Amino acid sequence: MKQIIKQARKQHAGTASIEMALVLPILLILLFAITEFGYLYQQYTALNVMQRSAARYLSKHLDPGINGVVDLTSDTALDHIAKAKQLILKGTTDVNSVTDLPRFSGLTDDDISVAHSPNNNDVIVITTQFTFKPFLGQAQFPNFLGGEDVVLSFQLPASMAIRVVNQ
Repeated sequence: MKQIIKQARKQHAGTASIEMALVLPILLILLFAITEFGYLYQQYTALNVMQRSAARYLSKHLDPGINGVVDLTSDTALDHIAKAKQLILKGTTDVNSVTDLPRFSGLTDDDISVAHSPNNNDVIVITTQFTFKPFLGQAQFPNFLGGEDVVLSFQLPASMAIRVVNQ
């Protein structure tokens, strides 16, 4: 009986390490994918929260005028739009603030636009084009089968519509 057990152990020696070598890369890829998706979701949620704050700021400070249409080219409107962009970028309405770190890496003033809705002039749309870059890796993944590298960064658009009313 002891000899049968010894022989069975010899036949199965090393199978656990082979199984681990086969399964471990799949588990690591799955772990990295879950981490990246969590980071993507956090970035998108934070971007929407900051955009909502900027929309509230604009709806409170912009003047709809007599006919209900906001003039986005006036000096006061441009000042408030600049402050709303800073609110999205740094979490503060202080345009001259240089000490606050940007909340989103790579997001600039040029990526944020404020315009009238094409369907309705009393609705203002804030649109942000944010390029998401992976947290754990580089922005490119080499293609081992030939051809071009796989780019892992992509555009993460977000928009918020507000209606400015007389207060």
